[in-house]
Amino acid sequence: MSKKRAVVESNNDEVGQARMKLIKNALDKIEAAKAQGFYLESIAILESLIADRLESLISLVDKETGFQTLGNSIKKLKSVGSKFDKSFTKFIKKELHPWKDNRNKALHEMVKLEANNLHEWETRYAKFEEEIGKGIKIFRRIDKEITIQKKKI
Repeated sequence: MSKKRAVVESNNDEVGQARMKLIKNALDKIEAAKAQGFYLESIAILESLIADRLESLISLVDKETGFQTLGNSIKKLKSVGSKFDKSFTKFIKKELHPWKDNRNKALHEMVKLEANNLHEWETRYAKFEEEIGKGIKIFRRIDKEITIQKKKI
């Protein structure tokens, strides 16, 4: 049985307040980790934050409330793409999907050595600071789309 998202019942309920506190703490931790050079920690927290926002968006447009991986959430969004305007559909393809792939490289391929790509740790690691900035923008764009979809309800 998959886990189900806690659902906000009213504008000021306990679930909404708890979620907002978690989001604020996550954003603070992302910035603190980035400032200290802990890019992988920032990216891991960003992935959780983005996945949460995607699950929220999916629950609005498709009434599905289960926890999902980032990849599954993106697939789901693509399958219900007609519910979004063209700019958000383009955003999914051009920004969100590539960020997911770069996040996978950051977290899963950091010490794997590819033929003809013998970059040192510092060279690989330095690339991930840019992904943090992209991830924050992605989070904000998804959050904006949640607001747009709530107005349609």
